[in-house]
Amino acid sequence: MNTFKKHFMTPDRMIVCASGINDHNEFVEAVRGYYEPLEPVKAPKREPAKYIGGELREICESFMTYISISFQGVAWKDPDMPALSVLKQLVGEGGGFSSGGPGKGMHSRSYTHILAKYPWIESIKAVNTNFTDSGNFGLDIICLNAYTPYAGEAIIKELIDLTKVTDLEV
Repeated sequence: MNTFKKHFMTPDRMIVCASGINDHNEFVEAVRGYYEPLEPVKAPKREPAKYIGGELREICESFMTYISISFQGVAWKDPDMPALSVLKQLVGEGGGFSSGGPGKGMHSRSYTHILAKYPWIESIKAVNTNFTDSGNFGLDIICLNAYTPYAGEAIIKELIDLTKVTDLEV
C-alpha cells in the first residue's frame, strides 16, 4: 500500500475541491501547506492488462444458483465498444419480481427471450465492463438450484441469439 501511495498519490495527480467557500484565495492558502512539501514522482510504466479468464465455484447453502458467463470484451476506446454497449442494453436486465411494479424494461431480451422462456430463472442481466486495455462482456443469472443443470445451456442459447439482432431492436 505504501508503494502504491508513493507512486500514485502525488501532487500532480491530486485535486482539492471545496464547496461553500467564501474566499477562494484564503482556501488555497489554507491547503497549500499540506501539498507543497509533496514531490511529484514519475509513475512506474504500466503493463497492459491481459485477459486470462478463469473459473470459480463456491458451494454454499442456498436454494439459488448464481452463474456468470463472461468473455473478453473490448477496451473503452475500442471502435467495437459502442456495439457491445448496444448489446448490453438490448439484453438489459430483468427479474421475476419488480419492486417498482410492472412495465420497466419489459421489452428487453431479458424478459422477451429469457424470463418468458425459462420461468426458473429468477434474474438475468447483461454485463459490459470496459477498461483501458480490455473488457468483459457476458450474462449473469440467478436460478433455482433444481434447474442449475439447464442454466448453462440457456445462457449459451441466448448468447448465440445475440448474433441475430434485428434493425428494429437496434
